[in-house]
Amino acid sequence: MTLALLMIAVSLVWLALRKWIAQMQYTATTQMFGENEELKEERLRGFERAGVFFCIVFFLAGLAILTLTFIFRPPWEGS
Repeated sequence: MTLALLMIAVSLVWLALRKWIAQMQYTATTQMFGENEELKEERLRGFERAGVFFCIVFFLAGLAILTLTFIFRPPWEGS
């Protein structure tokens, strides 16, 4: 259950900071591979969309773990 709550929390924080994270990813890749100004907006948008995708995956996985935990091991039954 802790894992599920942690995954949901990480996805919500990542969603809130997605633009900043995308900018940091863009900065890191331009330092490694060189800068290409004509593709800057497309790359930033791509990094942001990838981040949103992983936010959705983490959130749904956490929700699934939480739901399955309540179905197969309800907290009112004890440990």
